[in-house]
Amino acid sequence: MNKDIWTDRQIMLGESAFEFYHYLDDIPPKVEFHQHPFYELFFFLSGDVNYTIEGKTYKLRPGDILLTNSLDIHRPEIGSDKPYERIVIWLEDRFFEQLRAGGDDLASCFADAARKDYRRIRPDQSSLIRMQNLCTHISREQKNRALGSSTLVYA
Repeated sequence: MNKDIWTDRQIMLGESAFEFYHYLDDIPPKVEFHQHPFYELFFFLSGDVNYTIEGKTYKLRPGDILLTNSLDIHRPEIGSDKPYERIVIWLEDRFFEQLRAGGDDLASCFADAARKDYRRIRPDQSSLIRMQNLCTHISREQKNRALGSSTLVYA
């Protein structure tokens, strides 16, 4: 998978309703508490990280997924010099609006996680493999400029 260069930017850049990043930092960054007006799906791949969302801290294991609602205050606490690898997907509400028109409310998982005050998902092995494969496919198509690549990324 292609790797992106991490920045402390907490705003979306493009016209798209989502952004996908795959970060690998050999020297883990210092990240302050922050919030942003979009949803975040955080897929942890490696490192030594405790992640705090709205005052609740989660000790992460590779494969953990975090769901951060828009405006949740959060940050990773990186505990060692191990490489810190993760996939971050930012989703604006308008991304979900387009899907709601078809009858699917995929934002409900973020609302449910916030309501239950439990934002970590620990998928089983087959789901984890499927998620890794999807992320690899998204990363590959995101860098591809062929006709239909952006549609595949969106799908």
